[in-house]
Amino acid sequence: MLHLHTWQVHDRNLLSLDYDRDQHVQKVYDDHRRFLLRIQHDEAGRPSAWLPGDRLTSLNLSYAPGGLVAVLQHGSIAERRRYDARGRLTSRSFPDGSTWTYSYMEQAVVLLLPSQRQYVFGFDATEHLSSVTMPDGARHILSTRRSPSYYRNEHRGPGSASPMLRDYSYNGRLLQATYLGTGRRVLYRYGARGHLSEVLFDGTRASFTYDERSGLLHAVTVTPSRPIERPIQGMGKSPNEIVPENMCSLRFRYMGPLLERQVSRCGGLGGAAARFEYTYDGRLRVTGLQAVVNEQPLPIDLFRYDDVTGRLEQFGKFGVIYYDIDPVVTTSSMTLTKRRDNLGRITEVQYEISRSLLFWLTVRYDPAGRVAQRHLRVGPVANGTALEYEYDPDGQLQAVAVDGRPAWRYSYDLNGNLHLLSPGASSHLVPLRYAPGDRLTRLGDLTYDLDADGFLHGRGNDRFEYDSRGLLVQSWGGGGSTEAWSITYGYDAFGRRAWRKDQRGGFLQFFYADMSRPTRLTHVYNHTNREITAYYYDLQPP
Repeated sequence: MLHLHTWQVHDRNLLSLDYDRDQHVQKVYDDHRRFLLRIQHDEAGRPSAWLPGDRLTSLNLSYAPGGLVAVLQHGSIAERRRYDARGRLTSRSFPDGSTWTYSYMEQAVVLLLPSQRQYVFGFDATEHLSSVTMPDGARHILSTRRSPSYYRNEHRGPGSASPMLRDYSYNGRLLQATYLGTGRRVLYRYGARGHLSEVLFDGTRASFTYDERSGLLHAVTVTPSRPIERPIQGMGKSPNEIVPENMCSLRFRYMGPLLERQVSRCGGLGGAAARFEYTYDGRLRVTGLQAVVNEQPLPIDLFRYDDVTGRLEQFGKFGVIYYDIDPVVTTSSMTLTKRRDNLGRITEVQYEISRSLLFWLTVRYDPAGRVAQRHLRVGPVANGTALEYEYDPDGQLQAVAVDGRPAWRYSYDLNGNLHLLSPGASSHLVPLRYAPGDRLTRLGDLTYDLDADGFLHGRGNDRFEYDSRGLLVQSWGGGGSTEAWSITYGYDAFGRRAWRKDQRGGFLQFFYADMSRPTRLTHVYNHTNREITAYYYDLQPP
């Protein structure tokens, strides 16, 4: 018996699903009845195979008697799982022959890796994770304390006298994040609808306002309540630099539920404003982006989609041609080609400019799905370079060979941290050292200093400072025989880098116009030369 389900918007079929109860098969089609996916079910109604409509290999599952997944197979790559009589996982076996083994004690689970490294996960009486014991015996302690209005999660790392705290309301909203080592603290406040309304940290307020009727985000603002003092050490200047008070804001305008315009401004720094305007088609997809940075309009980026598949055919000045699952991105002067195998992994990348092949990469994988070999050629007449990779029983990179000659060897300590580097066939070893909690303190002759919260504070003569959100706000160094330098960073309310200033007067602003990937950098304005740089990205695999 065949059942048909169709999803429509404005009388247009978007998706269709056929289900054959006799054959236990589901088939998914797009709006042009193009076959997309077949799902096979076993006699118990559980999915046992997913077969895509393109040339990708099917994903197959088989089950243990209790209904738990016993084998997961994707082409030649298979993972096998075993369980005890209580349905608890006892082992996972991988294609390279390695096995992870799980054993159970009272309120603890022991994970044994192929290298015999052992991790112990402890649980409290409510079966929540309470500790992790590393192979060297160091322990991470986790606990939860409850009060009438909130609960507090606490993490105390090995060798740390100062825990990290996270407070949550009982509906899951983060209320406060605290690092007791240095006193870093971030407060979160919410409005009547449960929307985040304020984030408070280091004398700074990030405010979020919403449309009263639709609830859509209307504006976000970052406002320091006072100038911030940050140290400038080793620069021959005064002990502190006063970062001027500034306000960075984002404002949004909508057309129904769709974002029509966003405006970014940073005041108090002489910052430039940027405006991004969007247009859409009848299927609510972006068809145009107009960027205006520092009152200078950029060429409109147009987006075009295939009528049948819905796949992107044009973005900006770039066209896209698809050969099954392989996209080719082209302009009048360049071509970027990517090829994938039947598991969807990249096997080849070619980059041509003016019909000259300038970049060529091929990739081969081992039976476990790890990169085993890369062959790289850069330049029209350059010789290729072959890189081969070896892994230890735990899957960590162990050796790299270049054109058949040993280039690097790596060894690891008991906790899996990189312990020794060995370049080529040389007997010279570069040691790495760690403090309790696996925090790097030395790489060869270069020392690393971390503050009480675990943030990198020093690397050799370089210094770094972070705000309470954990974002880098200043770095500096030099002095003596080298030129002193200092860089200051600012962020918007979402934690994205908004600007960068250095001691030479260099000033960069960063903008983010891609709504589907809001953390992706799209435009940079350089105040020194008034240059605007727009960034375009190749197509990512689905």
